Amino acid sequence: MGDHTVSFRADGNSRRCAVVAGGSGGLGRGICDALARGGRSIAVLYRAREANAQLLVDHLASLGVSSRAWRVDLQEADALAQTIVEVVQCFGGFSTAVYAAGPTITIDYLARISREEFSRVLHADVVACFNFIHAVLPEIRRGGGALIGITTEQLDRIESRGMLFSVPKAAVDKLFEVVAKEEARHGFGPPPYVLDGSTSAWEPGP
Repeated sequence: MGDHTVSFRADGNSRRCAVVAGGSGGLGRGICDALARGGRSIAVLYRAREANAQLLVDHLASLGVSSRAWRVDLQEADALAQTIVEVVQCFGGFSTAVYAAGPTITIDYLARISREEFSRVLHADVVACFNFIHAVLPEIRRGGGALIGITTEQLDRIESRGMLFSVPKAAVDKLFEVVAKEEARHGFGPPPYVLDGSTSAWEPGP
Protein backbone atom coordinates (compact mmCIF):
# COMPACT_ATOMS: atom_id res chain seq x y z
CA MET A 1 0.00 0.00 0.00
CA GLY A 2 1.43 3.34 -1.02
CA ASP A 3 0.75 6.92 -0.13
CA HIS A 4 0.12 10.22 -1.80
CA THR A 5 1.60 13.25 -0.08
CA VAL A 6 0.63 16.85 -0.58
CA SER A 7 2.58 19.58 1.16
CA PHE A 8 3.23 23.27 1.03
CA ARG A 9 6.25 25.02 2.44
CA ALA A 10 7.61 28.45 3.29
CA ASP A 11 11.03 29.86 3.99
CA GLY A 12 12.23 31.01 7.42
CA ASN A 13 12.02 27.61 9.11
CA SER A 14 13.97 27.49 12.40
CA ARG A 15 11.76 25.37 14.70
CA ARG A 16 12.89 21.77 14.79
CA CYS A 17 9.69 20.06 15.92
CA ALA A 18 7.16 18.00 13.97
CA VAL A 19 3.57 17.23 14.94
CA VAL A 20 2.40 13.85 13.64
CA ALA A 21 -1.30 13.00 13.82
CA GLY A 22 -1.76 9.25 13.76
CA GLY A 23 1.74 8.67 15.08
CA SER A 24 0.85 5.47 16.92
CA GLY A 25 -0.08 3.65 13.70
CA GLY A 26 2.36 1.75 11.55
CA LEU A 27 2.77 4.45 8.90
CA GLY A 28 2.82 7.20 11.51
CA ARG A 29 5.55 5.44 13.45
CA GLY A 30 7.70 5.23 10.33
CA ILE A 31 7.20 8.94 9.66
CA CYS A 32 8.11 9.82 13.25
CA ASP A 33 11.23 7.68 13.01
CA ALA A 34 12.34 9.33 9.77
CA LEU A 35 11.74 12.85 11.08
CA ALA A 36 13.53 12.06 14.33
CA ARG A 37 16.55 10.71 12.47
CA GLY A 38 16.59 14.04 10.65
CA GLY A 39 16.93 15.83 13.98
CA ARG A 40 13.32 16.73 14.71
CA SER A 41 11.65 16.67 18.09
CA ILE A 42 8.33 14.85 17.76
CA ALA A 43 4.87 15.60 19.11
CA VAL A 44 2.83 12.43 18.65
CA LEU A 45 -0.95 12.72 18.46
CA TYR A 46 -2.92 9.50 18.87
CA ARG A 47 -6.52 8.51 19.53
CA ALA A 48 -6.59 5.02 21.01
CA ARG A 49 -3.29 3.11 20.88
CA GLU A 50 -1.76 4.32 24.13
CA ALA A 51 0.67 1.41 24.47
CA ASN A 52 1.90 1.94 20.90
CA ALA A 53 2.30 5.65 21.53
CA GLN A 54 4.42 5.03 24.63
CA LEU A 55 6.57 2.51 22.79
CA LEU A 56 7.12 5.10 20.08
CA VAL A 57 8.12 7.78 22.59
CA ASP A 58 10.60 5.34 24.15
CA HIS A 59 11.97 4.50 20.70
CA LEU A 60 12.41 8.17 19.83
CA ALA A 61 14.19 8.75 23.14
CA SER A 62 16.64 6.01 22.15
CA LEU A 63 17.43 8.07 19.04
CA GLY A 64 18.32 11.02 21.25
CA VAL A 65 15.40 13.30 20.36
CA SER A 66 12.75 14.90 22.56
CA SER A 67 9.23 13.60 22.13
CA ARG A 68 5.89 13.52 23.88
CA ALA A 69 2.55 11.88 23.10
CA TRP A 70 -0.89 13.46 23.44
CA ARG A 71 -4.11 11.46 23.35
CA VAL A 72 -6.76 13.40 21.40
CA ASP A 73 -9.66 12.65 19.09
CA LEU A 74 -9.17 14.78 15.98
CA GLN A 75 -12.94 14.94 15.57
CA GLU A 76 -13.09 17.02 18.78
CA ALA A 77 -12.02 20.42 17.46
CA ASP A 78 -11.78 22.23 20.80
CA ALA A 79 -9.74 19.46 22.44
CA LEU A 80 -7.44 19.34 19.42
CA ALA A 81 -6.93 23.09 19.44
CA GLN A 82 -5.97 22.95 23.13
CA THR A 83 -3.56 20.10 22.42
CA ILE A 84 -1.80 22.17 19.75
CA VAL A 85 -1.46 25.01 22.26
CA GLU A 86 0.19 22.55 24.65
CA VAL A 87 2.54 21.32 21.88
CA VAL A 88 3.66 24.90 21.21
CA GLN A 89 4.18 25.49 24.92
CA CYS A 90 6.15 22.27 25.27
CA PHE A 91 8.44 22.59 22.24
CA GLY A 92 8.38 26.33 21.58
CA GLY A 93 6.59 25.83 18.28
CA PHE A 94 6.76 23.46 15.32
CA SER A 95 7.62 23.71 11.64
CA THR A 96 6.19 20.45 10.32
CA ALA A 97 2.68 19.05 10.70
CA VAL A 98 1.82 15.63 9.28
CA TYR A 99 -1.66 14.14 8.92
CA ALA A 100 -1.14 10.36 8.90
CA ALA A 101 -4.34 9.45 10.72
CA GLY A 102 -7.41 7.54 9.64
CA PRO A 103 -10.17 5.34 11.04
CA THR A 104 -10.51 1.58 10.99
CA ILE A 105 -12.51 0.75 7.87
CA THR A 106 -14.55 -2.04 6.32
CA ILE A 107 -13.10 -3.57 3.16
CA ASP A 108 -16.26 -4.45 1.24
CA TYR A 109 -18.47 -3.65 -1.71
CA LEU A 110 -20.54 -0.47 -1.65
CA ALA A 111 -23.81 -2.45 -1.58
CA ARG A 112 -22.77 -4.09 1.69
CA ILE A 113 -21.67 -0.91 3.49
CA SER A 114 -24.29 0.81 5.62
CA ARG A 115 -25.00 4.52 5.38
CA GLU A 116 -24.02 4.82 9.02
CA GLU A 117 -20.62 3.24 8.37
CA PHE A 118 -19.97 5.51 5.39
CA SER A 119 -20.88 8.58 7.45
CA ARG A 120 -18.66 7.43 10.34
CA VAL A 121 -15.61 7.01 8.14
CA LEU A 122 -16.09 10.34 6.38
CA HIS A 123 -16.36 12.16 9.69
CA ALA A 124 -13.43 10.29 11.26
CA ASP A 125 -11.12 11.09 8.34
CA VAL A 126 -12.29 14.16 6.42
CA VAL A 127 -13.64 16.20 9.35
CA ALA A 128 -10.70 15.08 11.48
CA CYS A 129 -8.26 16.25 8.81
CA PHE A 130 -10.05 19.60 8.47
CA ASN A 131 -9.80 20.09 12.24
CA PHE A 132 -6.10 19.21 12.19
CA ILE A 133 -5.27 21.66 9.41
CA HIS A 134 -7.34 24.36 11.08
CA ALA A 135 -5.50 23.84 14.37
CA VAL A 136 -1.93 23.76 13.06
CA LEU A 137 -2.15 26.33 10.28
CA PRO A 138 -1.55 29.45 12.44
CA GLU A 139 1.77 28.05 13.71
CA ILE A 140 2.87 27.03 10.20
CA ARG A 141 2.01 30.52 8.99
CA ARG A 142 3.89 32.12 11.88
CA GLY A 143 7.30 30.77 11.03
CA GLY A 144 7.00 28.74 7.84
CA GLY A 145 7.36 25.03 7.43
CA ALA A 146 5.57 22.09 5.89
CA LEU A 147 2.01 20.79 6.12
CA ILE A 148 1.88 17.22 4.84
CA GLY A 149 -1.02 14.86 4.24
CA ILE A 150 -0.62 11.12 3.78
CA THR A 151 -3.40 9.67 1.67
CA THR A 152 -3.29 6.68 -0.71
CA GLU A 153 -1.98 5.53 -4.06
CA GLN A 154 -5.55 4.36 -4.76
CA LEU A 155 -6.31 7.95 -5.77
CA ASP A 156 -4.63 7.09 -9.07
CA ARG A 157 -6.62 3.93 -9.75
CA ILE A 158 -9.98 2.29 -9.02
CA GLU A 159 -10.07 -0.70 -6.67
CA SER A 160 -13.11 -2.87 -6.00
CA ARG A 161 -14.06 -2.83 -2.30
CA GLY A 162 -11.75 0.16 -1.77
CA MET A 163 -14.41 2.86 -1.46
CA LEU A 164 -14.05 3.50 2.26
CA PHE A 165 -10.32 3.86 1.80
CA SER A 166 -10.07 5.93 -1.38
CA VAL A 167 -13.14 8.20 -1.19
CA PRO A 168 -12.34 9.84 2.18
CA LYS A 169 -8.65 10.10 1.28
CA ALA A 170 -9.58 11.80 -2.00
CA ALA A 171 -11.33 14.46 0.08
CA VAL A 172 -8.31 14.71 2.38
CA ASP A 173 -6.06 15.13 -0.64
CA LYS A 174 -8.29 17.93 -1.95
CA LEU A 175 -8.22 19.67 1.44
CA PHE A 176 -4.44 19.96 1.19
CA GLU A 177 -4.56 21.11 -2.43
CA VAL A 178 -7.11 23.82 -1.70
CA VAL A 179 -5.42 25.13 1.46
CA ALA A 180 -2.10 25.33 -0.38
CA LYS A 181 -3.74 27.37 -3.13
CA GLU A 182 -5.39 29.63 -0.56
CA GLU A 183 -2.23 30.12 1.46
CA ALA A 184 -0.32 31.45 -1.54
CA ARG A 185 -1.29 34.90 -0.28
CA HIS A 186 0.93 34.24 2.75
CA GLY A 187 3.97 33.46 0.61
CA PHE A 188 3.51 29.76 0.04
CA GLY A 189 4.59 28.31 -3.26
CA PRO A 190 2.98 27.46 -6.59
CA PRO A 191 0.59 24.58 -7.50
CA PRO A 192 1.92 21.03 -7.13
CA TYR A 193 4.29 19.17 -9.33
CA VAL A 194 4.93 15.44 -9.33
CA LEU A 195 8.02 14.34 -7.42
CA ASP A 196 7.48 10.65 -8.07
CA GLY A 197 4.62 8.27 -8.69
CA SER A 198 2.92 8.95 -5.38
CA THR A 199 4.01 12.40 -4.25
CA SER A 200 3.27 16.01 -5.10
CA ALA A 201 4.40 19.07 -3.19
CA TRP A 202 4.48 22.82 -2.94
CA GLU A 203 7.91 24.36 -2.48
CA PRO A 204 8.84 27.88 -1.31
CA GLY A 205 8.22 30.63 -3.83
CA PRO A 206 11.09 32.75 -5.14
